[in-house]
Amino acid sequence: MSDDKSLDNPSPSDTPAQDARWQWRLPDDELALYLQLEPARGGGAVPSVETWLEELEARSIVPDCISMKALSKAAQAAEPVTLRVARARMPEPGEDSRFELLVDLDGDLRPREDDLGKVDMHELQDFVVVDEGTALMRRHPPTSGSPGHTVTGKLIEPEPGHTRNYDSGLEGTYFDDKDPELLCAAIKGHPVQVGQGVRVDPVLRVRKVDLSTGNIDFDGSVEIAGDIPSDYSVKATGDILVRGAIEKAQVSAGGSIRVLGGIMGEDKGHDKHKELVLRTRIEAGGDISAKFVNQTELVAGGTIEIREYVMQSHLNAGERVLVGQQGGRGSILGGRTCAGHSIAVNTLGSNADVATRVEVTGAWAAESDKPPAVEVKRSLHTNVSVTISGCSHSFRRDHGPCCLIRAGDEIVPQG
Repeated sequence: MSDDKSLDNPSPSDTPAQDARWQWRLPDDELALYLQLEPARGGGAVPSVETWLEELEARSIVPDCISMKALSKAAQAAEPVTLRVARARMPEPGEDSRFELLVDLDGDLRPREDDLGKVDMHELQDFVVVDEGTALMRRHPPTSGSPGHTVTGKLIEPEPGHTRNYDSGLEGTYFDDKDPELLCAAIKGHPVQVGQGVRVDPVLRVRKVDLSTGNIDFDGSVEIAGDIPSDYSVKATGDILVRGAIEKAQVSAGGSIRVLGGIMGEDKGHDKHKELVLRTRIEAGGDISAKFVNQTELVAGGTIEIREYVMQSHLNAGERVLVGQQGGRGSILGGRTCAGHSIAVNTLGSNADVATRVEVTGAWAAESDKPPAVEVKRSLHTNVSVTISGCSHSFRRDHGPCCLIRAGDEIVPQG
C-alpha cells in the first residue's frame, strides 16, 4: 500500500526542472509597472535583479521609479507573485495663496517678576497697538507646484494652487498703492486677525477681565462685555465702557468711563482727620456714569452721573454731579460730593442722620445768571453740610425740594 502511495506522489527529484518565468505589465496610464512571476521549480534557472534591471532599461523605465526592494523580494519568491516594481513620480500640487501675519498679536504673555522676585498673575498681557501705516499682513501668490513623470519618463503636470482673496470689510485697514498684496493699518488701534485678513479696532474689546487678560493698560478705548472684578486694574488713554459692574478695582481713562452696572468698593478705615479712606478709585478725564456707587472714589474732569444712589463715597467732578436724573432713586448718602459748577440730586442725606457733605467750588458772582448751585428735587435731610463757593452751611432740619445758592455770605434755599 505504501508502494502505491509512492507512485501516486513522486518526489521532488522526479519533477522536471522549470526555469522561472515572468512578464511585465504596464497599464495605459504608465503610473506603475508590475512584474508577474512564476518562480523556478526543480532546479530551474533563478532570475537575478541585474537581469531585470537590464530589461527595465531596455523598456525605458526611469531608474528613480524602480523599487529595488520589490525586485529583491521577487527574486526570493517561492510562489507565483505579482509585484509593483516601479511607480511614477507624482507631481507636487501648488500651494494656495498664503497670508503672512506681519505683527505679533499676542504680545508678551510671560509673567513678570517684581524687584523682589514675586510674580503678579494679573500682569500677564500687553495688548498690541499699531500705528497708522503699520504693515499688518502680506498675501503671497499661489505656487505652480512641481511636475512629476510616469515610469517611462512622460511629464505629469502639477495642479496649480488657487488664488485666495483677503476677506472683505477689514475695517481700519487699506492696501498699499505700490504693493496691493500688502495690508496696512489705516488708523491707530488694536489689530485683530479675522479669517483671511486683519482688522484694526479703535476699541479694545474683551469679554471680561480675568486671568486670561490680566490687568489692561491700553493706548486707545476699551470695551468690556462683563465685569471688572476685585484687585484688577484697567487703564485706557481713550474711553472705557463696562457693560457689567466694577468691584474693588482701579479704573482710569483719558476719556470717559461708562458703567452699565454698579461700582462697589470698600473702605480702609479712617485717616487721622477721621476721613474715610477708600480702596476703589475710578478716574476719568471726561465724564463718569454708573447705575450706583458704594464706598468708591470717583474723579472726573467733566460730569459724574449716577442713576440710583451714591453711598459713603467721594465724588469730585470738574463740572457737574447728577444723581437720579435718569429716573432712578437719586440719593446721596454720606461721604463727600464735590463739583466745579453744580450738583443735582433727588434726595440729599437720609432719615438715619448720616453725615453727608456736598460742595460746589465754582467762583461766585452776584450778577451771574447761573451761579454755582445745589439742586435738591425731593428732600434734604439733617446732618447735611453744603458749601458753595467757599460759603458753608449745616442743615439741622429737613427741607423739601429746593435749590441752594450763595447769597452774600449765606447759603439760601430757594423754592
